Amino acid sequence: MLFFAVYLTLFILLIAVSPFDQQKDKTVKYGYVGIVAILCLMAACRPVGLDKDSQTYVYYVELGTERVEPSFHWISSFVTATGAGVRGLFVIYALLSIPLMAYALTRNTSLWYLTLASWMSHYFMVQNLTQIRIAVSVAIFFLLIPYLHAGRKWLFVGGICLASLFHYSALVLLPLVFFKSDTLSRRARIILCLIPVIGFVLAASSSALLAAIPIPGIQEKLELYEKIKDNGVVDTESVNLLSVKYLAKLLVYYFVLWKYDILQKRTPYLAFWMKAYACSLLSYAVLSFIPTFAFRISEVLGVVEVAIIPFLIYTVRPQAVGRAFVSVYCLALLLYNVFINELFTLNLS
Repeated sequence: MLFFAVYLTLFILLIAVSPFDQQKDKTVKYGYVGIVAILCLMAACRPVGLDKDSQTYVYYVELGTERVEPSFHWISSFVTATGAGVRGLFVIYALLSIPLMAYALTRNTSLWYLTLASWMSHYFMVQNLTQIRIAVSVAIFFLLIPYLHAGRKWLFVGGICLASLFHYSALVLLPLVFFKSDTLSRRARIILCLIPVIGFVLAASSSALLAAIPIPGIQEKLELYEKIKDNGVVDTESVNLLSVKYLAKLLVYYFVLWKYDILQKRTPYLAFWMKAYACSLLSYAVLSFIPTFAFRISEVLGVVEVAIIPFLIYTVRPQAVGRAFVSVYCLALLLYNVFINELFTLNLS
């Protein structure tokens, strides 16, 4: 409960000071660095059991595993050799992912504090406090977006390959290299409007379609997964396309498309973000028959939401009303993740 109290206080502080970060003077920059340092400290020192994966990482460090990426083996071997244990693992991943992501956000948006609050409302909890290997991958991805926008595609490809050393799911980001980041045409916006609808249509038949693809081993893996579901090992109800959370994402997505002409003047990256966001929504629906894949892939692609949501302040006048809307949305998402999704264990002894 203490961890959550500090986390919530820091979040509210970010919301409160966010109107004052436009000038980017020394006070704003030092404040940003200070808040990022606190986030690093919280992630590194969080109690084991607070999140859903920390106990698993204790097992990995103490007993080892072959089912992880090369970077994890290197880091795990180092903390084991130095006697730092799982705490050392948390420290290293926090120092790798959080400062890098925080710096990448400053390269993508001018709304520093509000974007940090947006990050804390969901993806920081899901990735930097739970899926710590993915957190490094998405930080690298965010850092690469300006370079892709500038046409440096090979740098993007190389960076994503590097990110895959921290989590293999980063490879799903490679096709984004073909996405143009210029202004969305009317036709492109219509296509983006249809993508979630297509996802709903495909959701019912995606399992059968994927099983029919002649890729060696794919049918066997799907059959194995179906057996696991039948035995109750995984949660068959964990993906709900009509959940409040997914519908909220759709609302944000369509609202941004509606207000695109206003928002694209504020950032050069909006077209790319929306294409990645569309892929996130589509993958969540199409892979809904495999909940683990659906969540993992959609969240790797959907991390662009961190930067999209703060820009909604420009869609409502006066801007203070838009800022209040974004603040309430982020706070509601944070509380939903803590009390409904239970991303934090509040009753630690």
